[in-house]
Amino acid sequence: MGRLSPSIDLQFFNLYLNKKVEKPEDFKKLRIGTAPAARALTEGWGAAVVNLQLTDYYTAMERNTVDGVSSSPLTNWVNSGCQAVTKYLALPGYLTSSVFIMMNLNAWNRLPPDLQQVITDAMAYSEKLNGELYAADKAKAMQKLKEAKVEVYNLPPDTAKWLVDTAYAATWAYQMKRFPDVTPRLKELMSGGK
Repeated sequence: MGRLSPSIDLQFFNLYLNKKVEKPEDFKKLRIGTAPAARALTEGWGAAVVNLQLTDYYTAMERNTVDGVSSSPLTNWVNSGCQAVTKYLALPGYLTSSVFIMMNLNAWNRLPPDLQQVITDAMAYSEKLNGELYAADKAKAMQKLKEAKVEVYNLPPDTAKWLVDTAYAATWAYQMKRFPDVTPRLKELMSGGK
């Protein structure tokens, strides 16, 4: 039907650090905390993974039990106050949110055309509105990071490409191990047939 969260932001997850990285080899020296959603890609970067819940990010960064955290969107990070225990935000971010609204095709086909149009119009309105709200919230979160003296920096272009490419490749490889029968088709659908 549509996406509840914006699909235009391909930098939904972020890498928050207390040690600066510049090249792929730097990741092999890091302990990065992450939730299950970003575990495979964090392993793909070569970092030592520390399983964390969102509620443990602040404490893990504060106590230096991790060198960074991989996953959280900017708004979640600052809403948790984690900017107070963060030195760096390495850009670009990676991946996109996968929160979407779906409906069984048979149920959809049973609806009269006028109701299908109402649902379609409501979803289009929701996507536009949520996109605007998300962009505003993300800008406010970035400002809070800067106010907290978090150094926001861009990885060198070759490292940035490696980071994003590895994030996608490792995530798809993990899904392929878990769901080999449906992952190829899902990947095809999500990549526009590529």
